[in-house]
Amino acid sequence: MRTLSYTKKVSIKKSVSDFEEIYKDIITFPLHPRIIAQLRWNGIQKRIYYNLRPLMQQVSLNSIAQIISLKRMPHSMVEKQILCLKETYDYVYDEWLCKKTLPEEIHIQNISEKIFGKKNSELLPISSLLSYTLQGNDEPIVKASLIYIHLRINSQDLPLAHIVAQYTTHLILFSFGYDFREMIVFDEWFYLNKNEISQQIQVAIKQNSATEWIEYFVTSYADLAKKQFNKIQDEIKNIDVITSTQLTDRQRAILTFISNPEKRISNRDVQKLFHVSQITASRDLTSLAEKGLVLIIGKGRSTYYSKI
Repeated sequence: MRTLSYTKKVSIKKSVSDFEEIYKDIITFPLHPRIIAQLRWNGIQKRIYYNLRPLMQQVSLNSIAQIISLKRMPHSMVEKQILCLKETYDYVYDEWLCKKTLPEEIHIQNISEKIFGKKNSELLPISSLLSYTLQGNDEPIVKASLIYIHLRINSQDLPLAHIVAQYTTHLILFSFGYDFREMIVFDEWFYLNKNEISQQIQVAIKQNSATEWIEYFVTSYADLAKKQFNKIQDEIKNIDVITSTQLTDRQRAILTFISNPEKRISNRDVQKLFHVSQITASRDLTSLAEKGLVLIIGKGRSTYYSKI
């Protein structure tokens, strides 16, 4: 396992400070919960979109939304890749948000296995690199930059190692609580700057130092967050917040029923509670999901809904 040394220069500390500042701006900016839900939904689609582009897959955001909404079952390879990326991101977010302990090897290995299979994933020393990266008192964004470059230089040219590195970078930031309300899509930076990123990694390898890489990574993350946050502030002017007056009595009752975060409801539950047909229950639940008011979990007969 190869690792790079680094020095915490003053310029890196300045970049870290800028990153922390934009993070605080984003998490404290007043937003209606339903607007946050819509922005998160948009972010999921864009995240998958940018992860598919290196694979030469041309898929529209609308098609991605249809597939991850489970409105149709995946048939083609690209549809299966879309669901795989969505499930992998959900796994990283759900399992490691605000969890600062070192992930168990079997769990973190699942990330790479989901992306490119068990055989190839065994070639990546993910757990060893995580253990090395998480020790010490570096800021979370610095740790994230280190796990990314160390996974890349130890990837043995595996074709999808850069995606594993991205998701593991997300894991590091999520584990320290840096989810940016799931509105910022850093995957965009990885895709649009892939050639420059590769060049920066080669420079770091040549110098046997990650110092310049850390500054480049942290500065780029802060700049992208600022850019996307400014764009979000413009976009929310055109997002209509769904109010209770735009819902039927039954839809409002469904939301009341699942107001407890531990509560969830299925199509069959709606049928029994309100004495309606399966079609009517599906119509109500689909309408609530499209309005960004409930989250769809599972598929088929095991599908259920929880409040966002």
